[in-house]
Amino acid sequence: MSNSPKPLVAISGRRWKGSLIEGLPGNFSELGIDLHIGAYADAVASAGGVAVTMPCSMAALDVLDYAHALVLTGGSDVSPARYGESPHSAVYGVDDVRDQVETALALSALERGLPVLAICRGLQILNVALGGSLIQHLEPEEGENHAAWDVAASTLVHAVTFAESSHVASVYGSTNWTVNSLHHQALARLGEGLIATGWAADGTIEAAEMTDRRVVGVQWHPELVCDQPDPGVSWIVAEASKVSAAR
Repeated sequence: MSNSPKPLVAISGRRWKGSLIEGLPGNFSELGIDLHIGAYADAVASAGGVAVTMPCSMAALDVLDYAHALVLTGGSDVSPARYGESPHSAVYGVDDVRDQVETALALSALERGLPVLAICRGLQILNVALGGSLIQHLEPEEGENHAAWDVAASTLVHAVTFAESSHVASVYGSTNWTVNSLHHQALARLGEGLIATGWAADGTIEAAEMTDRRVVGVQWHPELVCDQPDPGVSWIVAEASKVSAAR
């Protein structure tokens, strides 16, 4: 058995008012409750890492002093005001505090040279943090059913093609992959340093990366897709291990 410590992978979260959570006492209604989808931590653990779930506050930045990698997680829509647009009628769940915290986390991780896996909303907030913009709503009748919210979240619903020379193709060991899909938004103008390296058949960007950094973003949810560690999750844990060893 290896004596090397497991790497710490920091996972972003969200904060809801207690009034939104069924079963809490009434006097908890105005308290902030940090929430984390358990699949992220479970997937990191399955791949051999230690998941550190962070608060949805600027205190999360302190966690990056100790973490070896960052996972930016999925969730509701990034505020269109962050990329200079008025909201489409389908935009939902805008959380300005979460946008602020995750923008700061993304930029701080890049500054520190930490590996980053940006998942779904995570890819979108990374893109916006770098000066990019989003397609605010993908009409289902105009392409793939990207917002497959009426089936199990792990259901594989459409194919993605990776650029042959891309890092994401190397991570997944193929230029073709079938993914689940839980998003109604996508990348439009790419942020500084990001390049698109994966697409659905309708042209929607499904993966992006930074050539000079250990940064991969995917529009699907690799933490949900299988019982075995997904290659994307295994990659971020492996990169975190390199950072841990170097320290």
